[in-house]
This record gives sequence, C-alpha cells and structure tokens, in this order.
Amino acid sequence: MAVRCAFVLPIPVPYREPLFALLAARGRVEPHVVYARARQRTWQQPDAWFPRPRGYQARTLNGVELPRRGPTPLTVPRGLQRTLDEIAPDCVVSSEFGPLTWASIAWCRRRRRPWLVFSEVTEASERVLSAPQRALQRLIARHAAGLLAASGRARRRLLAAGVPPERVAVVLQAADLDAYERVAHVRREPLGRPLRVVSVGRLVPEKRHDLAIEAVARARASLTLEIVGDGPLRRQLEELARRLQAPASLRGFVAPPDQPNVLRQADVFLLASDFEPFGAVVREAAACGLPLVLSERVGAIGDIAVPGRNALVVPAGDPAALANALERLANEPGLLARMSQASIELTRSWPLERDAAALEDAVEAAVAGHVAVARDSQLAG
Repeated sequence: MAVRCAFVLPIPVPYREPLFALLAARGRVEPHVVYARARQRTWQQPDAWFPRPRGYQARTLNGVELPRRGPTPLTVPRGLQRTLDEIAPDCVVSSEFGPLTWASIAWCRRRRRPWLVFSEVTEASERVLSAPQRALQRLIARHAAGLLAASGRARRRLLAAGVPPERVAVVLQAADLDAYERVAHVRREPLGRPLRVVSVGRLVPEKRHDLAIEAVARARASLTLEIVGDGPLRRQLEELARRLQAPASLRGFVAPPDQPNVLRQADVFLLASDFEPFGAVVREAAACGLPLVLSERVGAIGDIAVPGRNALVVPAGDPAALANALERLANEPGLLARMSQASIELTRSWPLERDAAALEDAVEAAVAGHVAVARDSQLAG
C-alpha cells in the first residue's frame, strides 16, 4: 500500500512538478501537495510554468507573506491544520525550517505522525541566515524523522549540524529531463561563427546577470551571450550591455516547453549567481549536453556539475574569472566536446528515477520507524 505523504511548500515552482508527477505514477508514495500561497510577490510566476492538469493531488492555501532579510520572504500558512486533517497523511514533508515546518511539526505531534524536512540550503547559501536561524535549523534537523537534501552540498551541511548520515537522503531538485535529453548533442568548436553562451534565470540581483554581461565584454574570444528570463532588472541590464558594447541580448521569458530548443542552440551555459541553493536550470543545461560555467555558490556543483569534468567553477562576483573560463572553452581544442560529453554522461548517471527512489526510501523508513517506536512504547506501557 502506498504511503500517503503531504508535501507542504511555500508556492508552486516548476522544478518540483516532475518529481511529484513521477512519484504519483510509481505508486510507492501518494503525494498530496499543499502550497501555502499561490504566488510570491517578489517572484514572477508565469502560468505557463505549470502543467495542467497535474498528475497528483494539489491544493493552495491563502497564506501570509512577511518580508525578511534575504532574497525570499517568510511564508506563514493559514488553514494548514484543517487541510492536513482532511488529507490524513501517514507523514508530512515540509520545506526548509520556517513557519511551514513549525506548523507541520505541530500537526504531526498532535496526530502522532512522522515529519521530514526538505532543505536546499548549502554552506554557501546559508550566509543569509542569522545565528539564531542557524541554531533553530540545527535543532529541528536533529529531531526530524528524515531530511531530504537538494544536493550533496546541502547534505554535507546537515551532517555538519549533527544529523546522522542514515537520516539524510539526497533528492536533487527535479527537472523534465526527458525533454532536454531528446535534444542533447555533443558540442564541437564552432566554425565560422561565435561561441554561443546562454544564461537562464529571473532578472533579479542575486542572479548577477550583470557579471555575465561584463564577462563577455571582457573576453578575448569570439562569442555571444543570450540571457533568457524576465524581471525588474531588464532595462538596467540592457543599458549595461549597450554601455559596455557587449555582444549580449536579453530574450525575455521563454515558456518551459520551448526552453529545450533554446538550450539546444547554445554551446555553453553560464550561471553567475551570488545566491543559488541548487539551480534546477543547471540540471536542464547538463541534460542538454552543455558545458557549464558556474559561480562557486551554485548548489548543484558536485552532483550533476562536476568541476573539471563538465563544469568550470569560478569565484563568486568575479567577471574576469568568468571571462577566462569562456576564453578557455572558445580557444582550447577539444575542451568543449569533452565537457559536453561529460554533461550527457552525468545526466544519464543521475536520472529522475534515482531521486524518486531516494525520496520513497526515506519516507517509508520514517513511517516504519515511527510505527516501530509507537509499538515499542505500547509494549513497554
């Protein structure tokens, strides 16, 4: 019998949809997804991001959004206790360590159900947290029935906080890998045209598209940059590209079904973010066979972005280092093809089914362990 699991999340995001759909199709875990809010005011969420209909149960609450230090607001759920009563899950998985998790813990303690926490925070991205926040996260992590880390780096952070290794599973941020693998091909040195560099992400400060533009302006190589995405910084970035006379263009928003074709036409993927707990688009770019040039703060580094194999990793905030990495890919014979082939191989070694199985194992272990503890308590009584 499938384990009925409630996933409590702040808002709908496209990089979790494929995993929930796969879980529902596999049948070991029955996902019931609860979103605290429909949208986040600081984040553009085009309707085209999300599939209709979903292949799993999902509902949205009318939660409250509160500002806080860092790039994301605090989301406070309303009506979560009643919603969980209606779902009656065997366990609850909540996102990160804020009010959603506190409310989930309260319900689980009252109903005697195990709870797990999904976390994408790495040692690089936790810099936005205060000391009390870090202490609270460590406390919650040590008492959870299980932790689902969005990357190897997130797992290492949890282990450093004192969580036993057997309670931490790695479940990478999901992506519709099939759509990207269908257009994957090994890149070769371009003949008679510039190297095509693409960067995908919202046009917001933490993505540091300004560094990408400055890098292509500095680079001593024939290349172009296309930035895919929309947001409040578009006009500033267009002005920067004009002022630096950079070979860069801003394409705007591209709907998910069309994004594989955009990446298919590129030679290199670049992400210069200052704050990037994982970077699902990195997984999509690798699946498409693109070599990766990444800021050291991208959480996907070490899993499907491996330095020296398919990724060149540079210090955060360093446009000169980005330019040097792009020059290497443009000028070093064979490097582009080797890294492109490695991206394809690494994607094949970590299919979405691997993440689904890791999550299923963690959820089943949490429920089984909780049942065993309850049974032992009854016998002792």
